[in-house]
Amino acid sequence: MRRPTANGLRTRRLAALAAMMMSAGAIQVLGAGPATATTPAEATHATTVPRCSALEQMTIPAWAMSLPTTGGRVTSTAVMTSLVSGVTVEYCQVGVDLHPVDPSAPEIKMRIDLPYDWNRKAMMFGGGGYNGTIPDLTQNVPFGPKDQPAPLARRYATFAGDSGHQQSPAAVPSLDGSFGVNDEALSNFAAGDALKKTRDASLFLIRQAYGAHPAEIYFAGGSTGGREALVVAQRWPRAFDGVISAYPAWNNLSELLDLGYLAQVLSRPGAFPGPEKQTLLYDSVINACDGVDGVEDGVISHPSGCHFDPRVLRCPAGADTGPTCLSDPQITSVIAMSSPFTWPYRIDSGERAYPGFPFLSGADMRTPFLASAIRRRPIPCP
Repeated sequence: MRRPTANGLRTRRLAALAAMMMSAGAIQVLGAGPATATTPAEATHATTVPRCSALEQMTIPAWAMSLPTTGGRVTSTAVMTSLVSGVTVEYCQVGVDLHPVDPSAPEIKMRIDLPYDWNRKAMMFGGGGYNGTIPDLTQNVPFGPKDQPAPLARRYATFAGDSGHQQSPAAVPSLDGSFGVNDEALSNFAAGDALKKTRDASLFLIRQAYGAHPAEIYFAGGSTGGREALVVAQRWPRAFDGVISAYPAWNNLSELLDLGYLAQVLSRPGAFPGPEKQTLLYDSVINACDGVDGVEDGVISHPSGCHFDPRVLRCPAGADTGPTCLSDPQITSVIAMSSPFTWPYRIDSGERAYPGFPFLSGADMRTPFLASAIRRRPIPCP
């Protein structure tokens, strides 16, 4: 087998690292083509009740996945009863580890929920941020129909994985990128390899549980999950019958340039406003601008009409004297975050600037994801 060159490995690593840095946008994409098929012999033995106990400690052979692994194993099975979208659902919950080729790479941890009275359909959920955790399999899909319950309540088999690494318990959720030093872990996340491995292993176990493949298979996700939906549609167009790609973390280099600049600003001594000062800023903006839209309801519906000056919150002499005011370095940071950032060249997507974040017109920064909500309850980036 021919070994990749050092330049080839470096190119793949740079491309994968670039994919790690994505976040924002919105689009729905539907794919075409059959994902799987059930043979007449399988149909004869098919059931809508999962054989849960038969899956306990089951080995998943490496050949069940189209990308390289060293196989996998079921680590847990349990019959669960949960209230999902107001519907009582009985299902078999299956925990799985997929083993890497590189012994130093982390495993892919995944989970499958196999409902009783299965509808012969399956839904894979995408992740968020840098992943590292398994998504909630009882959730609804992005932009899901309001008059329909979540997929599991509609008796879809649902599954997802952590994309091939586990975040540190000490890290901010979904923002631990330390796994990127391992090439296999990086490819699992950034190139999407873990998505196909998780999909293939899940279909293997669904077939073992019900005696049949799903008639239809879908993928749904937002932000990083939206990017993952685009990845599976492009790399494996016949693996899913359709995808929902919501606000995909895709083609957002201008935002990343601004975030890099803001990281430098906020890392200066005393420049980062802590949670209490973030609350002070948000409440002050709301109090100053809530009525601009004609209704005082805790929502700034006319953000372009709000021009809050953070200097009115300045501490005496500009020194940090506590949570009731902003120091000069903190005022500088807030203005930088809320202002356009420009650079003297045009990037490939055409931009020369990024507009910044609307923290001085109603956005709430009390979230690790710097949410751009203008409502009283912040909306974190999924």
